Amino acid sequence: MSKKQKRRAASRSRKPSQLPPETLAEQARQHLDANRFRDAIADFKQLLKQEPRPEWRDGLADAYAGRANELAAKGMHKEAMVMWDNRAALGADVPPSVDHLMMLIRTGRLESALDQLAESSKMAKADQDRLRSAIAAQTLAQGADIADRLPAEDPIRRQAPAASAALDAYCAGNDPALREALSGIPFRSPYRDLAQILKALQMLPDSPKEATRALERVADDSGFAPLKQAAELALLPESAFLKEALRAHGNRMRMACMLRGWPDARIALLGELSQLGDHAKPDALLAFIHKRGSQLGEGWAIRKTLRLLLPNFPNSIQRFKALGPPGLSDLEEILIDCWYFEEIEDLHSTAHGWSGLAGELIYRAKEGSATQEDRLRIALALRRADRFSDILSASPDEDHVPPHVQQMILSEVEQSLDWDPEDRDTYLRLIDFYRARGRAKDARRILAAASERWPEDMRVLQASMETAIDSGAFKKASTIARRILEIDPINTEVRDALVDAHLAHARKQMLKNRSDLAAKELDAAREWARSTHASEQLDITAGLNRLDNDLEAGLSELGRVAERLGNGLDAQVAMVLAADAVRRIPSSLLKSLKLRQITRPDADDLLAALARLRRFLDRGGKPSERVKDTLSKPLAKAVWGQLQRQDAESACETLRRAGLDDVRQKAAKAALKQWRGAPIFEMHAFEAKYPHGCYDGFNHEVLRLESALDRARQEGDTRTAIRIQNVLDRSFGPFGRGPSPFQFSPDDFEPEPLMDESPLDPFIEMIEEVGLEQAMEAIQMPKPLRKDLRKVAREQGEGALIDLLDILSEGLLAGGLPGGPPPPRNPPPKGGKPKPASKSDDKPDDEDPPTQLDLFS
Repeated sequence: MSKKQKRRAASRSRKPSQLPPETLAEQARQHLDANRFRDAIADFKQLLKQEPRPEWRDGLADAYAGRANELAAKGMHKEAMVMWDNRAALGADVPPSVDHLMMLIRTGRLESALDQLAESSKMAKADQDRLRSAIAAQTLAQGADIADRLPAEDPIRRQAPAASAALDAYCAGNDPALREALSGIPFRSPYRDLAQILKALQMLPDSPKEATRALERVADDSGFAPLKQAAELALLPESAFLKEALRAHGNRMRMACMLRGWPDARIALLGELSQLGDHAKPDALLAFIHKRGSQLGEGWAIRKTLRLLLPNFPNSIQRFKALGPPGLSDLEEILIDCWYFEEIEDLHSTAHGWSGLAGELIYRAKEGSATQEDRLRIALALRRADRFSDILSASPDEDHVPPHVQQMILSEVEQSLDWDPEDRDTYLRLIDFYRARGRAKDARRILAAASERWPEDMRVLQASMETAIDSGAFKKASTIARRILEIDPINTEVRDALVDAHLAHARKQMLKNRSDLAAKELDAAREWARSTHASEQLDITAGLNRLDNDLEAGLSELGRVAERLGNGLDAQVAMVLAADAVRRIPSSLLKSLKLRQITRPDADDLLAALARLRRFLDRGGKPSERVKDTLSKPLAKAVWGQLQRQDAESACETLRRAGLDDVRQKAAKAALKQWRGAPIFEMHAFEAKYPHGCYDGFNHEVLRLESALDRARQEGDTRTAIRIQNVLDRSFGPFGRGPSPFQFSPDDFEPEPLMDESPLDPFIEMIEEVGLEQAMEAIQMPKPLRKDLRKVAREQGEGALIDLLDILSEGLLAGGLPGGPPPPRNPPPKGGKPKPASKSDDKPDDEDPPTQLDLFS
């Protein structure tokens, strides 16, 4: 059945004439209230055929008006006008609608609008003002043709000369004449919106904020709204103006450009660009830029062209050449390559791409004298891979980048300082990177160069102090800290660092059994302690220092601190970390302080304990095995399900950094009961259970983690997705899911008949002849394995991949890996002699299938 037949059938199924009038009227009202205007029109027309009741005619008028506005919102103005005409034909008793009259004006039927203007007294005051404002705007546009048709005393006609004079004065830039003309426009004039807009335009160059506030006082449905919208468009910042101007089109766009002072040629260029549409394809934009490159500016045109070539790269290069412009230079092609590798998030290729670009720039700079701009361009290219990947900001336990890639990026960031030695942030970035990895010599080397350039800079001084603390030079750190505090006395961060330096020196003396010197350091630290945390650390260390000389006094002092901390989990963490720092057995100290018998900690105590542990980790602390063993028990008693989601995420991350995997697994599982399938908790639960990887690719927990990876990508949580992918990569290695071809059990070394050719040989030959990609396509290799082979080839090269496959191939031919004899099939029992091999063991067993993994099975 056709759509038209279906509509006719549906129309016949209603059969309004068969309903009683009251029922039909109720149905019509329901359609009208639900904005089903077409059905309401049909019902009210049927009712009026039976009896011309005024309320039914008013209902039909409302249905016509609703349908007209509905069509106008869709841009169907002619169809909307038919609805309005039908409404007007219902009789003189139907009050005029301002929307109808506005539609008459919009469609050019101004005379009809003027004929009905006399009826506007029946409208609401706001509707009258809106209508008269629209007619006033048309009067200025068409002049005497409209004004002469209005009564002489009508404000629209009487005040039109003053409004026209004000508009002419503004266009001529005659401010005195403009002020005089505006004084002739009363506050309640139909032209008051024009006066407000002209005043705002006067303020536009010097006071854009005041101009914006003045324009906000003009209603969006005013007759002068298009002029207001052009002024608002002109006030937009440069970054947003072009996009909105292209949407505006026509006179509004031209007016906005003129208000911004654009020349006619530039406005014409924008008009030509607007004809391409809001979503112009890159090829159309490339053709436009090639055609108008000289007008747009050669430099801008080249930069924009390169960006437009990025989508669909590298195929876009051929289409660009077909347009006829000169080909791209070597530097431009390398630059697009770099952007492309960033787009696909290929870090290895990105690093090599920017390195190649920097090398080309350096080569060209050495051919002639390098300008300052050339030197900055080289430095930026050398730093770009780090800026893209943020490798140097990652903490050591988040280093998931291949070491050779990290080292290449690191050396190039250092090299960038040769070309741009005034970039202080790069010095500090390198210092932080080296400090975090315990490379004190490298940190001091960079710090010396920075200190020579900025000897009194606060950030450089603070880096010097922290580096001195790392090296155990506590007196030097104290001296530097005092210099900083002389300049910035309220620097709490430096005060805390100075306290830490004295504490570290005190612990150093305690380990030498010099409690007197340790007490001296603690007294010196109290001079700088301001924070509660610093005071707690000093009190705990002082109590530990006193234990050797006066056990009871020391325990009493520590007990007071523990009581101050609540005698709970937070107190235990504080005591354990402090005790371990001076090589005391944490569990013994807790037993002496009677802090071991702890019940389940409440949420506040748990969060305080985790915050203390996190602060310890942030300051470079690493929990010893004794600390982990001591803290695991009380932390395991915590009710992890009582935490909010953000606190639970932070807790899992803190436990990961502390190496408390058993506790982390419990916390993650408790979180998953509340937030089922949350990717971040799935990752923590899996990684805590399998800290060294899970090589069973079909383990149900692996499948759950892969589902979590998909969910994280769908939710746009890129950071979690990358972390999950890294966990999976560490689990499965370079050959994806399932057993690795490099992992053999003793049974795999059972002698088997030698083969003339390994099943890998044809594949290796195919790679050598046609390349990796075509070889994988030819044998229809599974996608996961393709990904892993690409990764090996990208990081080490296809030659290294072929060598790797050759080793595996030789192992398949020999029944094991080359390099040593296979282990015996039957290991000797403990304390006895090796069991002699039976005759059957000397012969290959043809009945059992080989256990060696076939890479192409």
